[in-house]
Amino acid sequence: MSQNLYYICIARENTILLDYTEVIGNFRLIVQDVLSKIQANTIGIYTFGDYKFFIKSDNDNFIICILCSIQYEQREGLKALDQIMQIFIEKTNFQQRTESLSHSLDKVLKNDVKQVYEQFNSVENEEQNSINQVLEEIVQIEQKTLNELLQRDSIIELRVSRLPIYDKIDFKESYDIQYYQWWKNKDLLIAITIITILISWLISSSACGFDYQHCYD
Repeated sequence: MSQNLYYICIARENTILLDYTEVIGNFRLIVQDVLSKIQANTIGIYTFGDYKFFIKSDNDNFIICILCSIQYEQREGLKALDQIMQIFIEKTNFQQRTESLSHSLDKVLKNDVKQVYEQFNSVENEEQNSINQVLEEIVQIEQKTLNELLQRDSIIELRVSRLPIYDKIDFKESYDIQYYQWWKNKDLLIAITIITILISWLISSSACGFDYQHCYD
């Protein structure tokens, strides 16, 4: 997908004070038709055929216009607008701006605008756009995965909360219960053994006497 920046201009209403391009085309005529429709304090993105316009105007209706290919990334176009507007304000004074005529700012701002043109129309910038797009896709995938994990954890937590209490006993509690049951069974076994011995003694005593003399005789 080709992203090209074709044309940059600075205007006051429909008067072009400076423009720059490295591409042959009737961009000036196209832009002048658009400038007459721009109101003060406007930030907008417009399309016309295969072109995309990034427009920004201030209170005095000084207009920055960038003409790009239809595929040009919105974030980069708006960033370029801000840079050019900042250059325009910093490099010109009030008198220059208000008394400027057609192309009267060429000598003052041409090199700065050229640098912006090259910066936002370079191969490196397109590569950075591609990288940003890939990173955004990765973030979206990670966010989707995280949401799925959170949803799954919520389902697991709900299912666990519905289990009987003994199913949620941890290992230590389970071990304590087993140990308690073992001692309980051991006490019962000892009691049974003592009772058995006592019964055996009573039976033998009743037959042989408590001193067991009858059995010896």
